[in-house]
Amino acid sequence: FTLCKIPAGTFSMGSPSFEAKRWSSAETAHDVKITKDFFMGETEVTQDLYDAVTRKNQSAFPGKKNPAENVTWDEAVAFCEQLSAKTGRKFRLPTEAEWEYACRAGTTTPFYFGESIDSSMANFDGEKPYGGGARGVKIGRTTNVASNAPNAWGLYDMHGNVREWCSDWFSEKYYDESRDKGTVADPKGPETGDKKVSRGGSWNYPGVYCRAANRNNVPPGTRHDANGFRLLLSP
Repeated sequence: FTLCKIPAGTFSMGSPSFEAKRWSSAETAHDVKITKDFFMGETEVTQDLYDAVTRKNQSAFPGKKNPAENVTWDEAVAFCEQLSAKTGRKFRLPTEAEWEYACRAGTTTPFYFGESIDSSMANFDGEKPYGGGARGVKIGRTTNVASNAPNAWGLYDMHGNVREWCSDWFSEKYYDESRDKGTVADPKGPETGDKKVSRGGSWNYPGVYCRAANRNNVPPGTRHDANGFRLLLSP
């Protein structure tokens, strides 16, 4: 598998007040600083890689190059621990801030490819595009990773295919609290909660839920064919 280098930097996390159909109470824009370079998986963890590490594959949509799905948060964390033990390097899930920073790759638009999304750009419910995108097809399942163009930092499928687990607990008001502190360095989310953050939308999501700032919140024990994950190599 391939990792892409993500350079340290500062960005506006969340969405601006004028972004259409935003979740206004949970996407408050606030400044975040990522203090160290890190490496992130070029693609979502594939079934091929998941099987090589765990010797099992519970995905609903079989395919070696399809993303591993039907994975709970705990199983994603366990996979990172197993891979770390095998390689001697520290893999983990990204924080929500690391995920959005990497997804945006220096952009400020709803998607790393611009203001709109249609089914030629990502695997989502193309019958429900966003931002003036043309209505297209809903494939109704996952597809091979890297089937669409990557962002400027070489990452594929940050919008659509499967939702990607992050390490953070979810809080709707966390961004408001962060904004009041000024620029926040390397935030890790609330200390407790009952749902985990997942990001990026999925094959069955309308375009609005695939935006870079959109925040999914899912109980960590959830097993669903839209839940996958992406690796981060700790700096």
